[in-house]
Amino acid sequence: MHPSAKSSYILSTLHMRQHWHTLCYKVMRRDGGIRRFTSADTITDFRGELFYPEPGDHRDAEASAGMSAGDTEFRGVCGSGPRQITAADIDSGKYADALVIEYRIDRRRAKLLTETHFYVEDIDHNGVLWTAALLTLARQLRQNFGPSHHNLCDAVLGDARCGALVTEQTITVTAVSSTDPQLEFTCTGLTATANIYALGRVLWLTGNNAGTQQRVYSNTAAGVVQLGVAPRRNVVVGDTGKLRKGCDGTAVVCKNVHSNLPNHRGNQFSRSSKDLILARGTVN
Repeated sequence: MHPSAKSSYILSTLHMRQHWHTLCYKVMRRDGGIRRFTSADTITDFRGELFYPEPGDHRDAEASAGMSAGDTEFRGVCGSGPRQITAADIDSGKYADALVIEYRIDRRRAKLLTETHFYVEDIDHNGVLWTAALLTLARQLRQNFGPSHHNLCDAVLGDARCGALVTEQTITVTAVSSTDPQLEFTCTGLTATANIYALGRVLWLTGNNAGTQQRVYSNTAAGVVQLGVAPRRNVVVGDTGKLRKGCDGTAVVCKNVHSNLPNHRGNQFSRSSKDLILARGTVN
């Protein structure tokens, strides 16, 4: 075989093999839930587990294999299905410190090429897209973890450690703000104490924003709701949705919003960071 022909054959073979290389991700949440998705455009079966296509990308990897310390960032689309990453689960903290296993496989031969473990350092969303910052196992092990003593609860709202019963309130929009129709509206079905749904979220059931959800900034007893994050389209009269209470981990919210103070896992008598800053230079 002529050297040039041999070189072309090798390059084409490598290209074909690379075409079959696929990334599969297994996300193990704090509450025991597992999500599996793949960079392939079809469902991938690996080790008896099905990995589903997920719109998004994997980028900015500093270290993606071995025991080297590094981090990476993922982005994806907030979904609503049982196999997707939803904004509600992100808001409730289910993905905090979740374990993410990355499998780089050869789909054609069902062969594992590399396996990398990450931990979720931070995850956030804007109602449409989510972004997660991940740490490699080596960097996670280098961090010093131990019992933390502060005034915030470290439990996830609604989980077994929290014990709070989280319910949802169905609402219907009756009027929208003329100055900002994306952030403020009035609704029926909401007869609650002022700001009882602050820090929570609204999931739209119908209308232009159906299937998306945003964080609630405030609410009044008269049914006026302000959002902390604007939806992609204006809220209009007749839209329906579900309101869910939130939590900032403080004893005040735990007691007044969720009536769950006995299960609060923070130190109620510990001073907050804000109090320490304001008290700087004083002697107690």
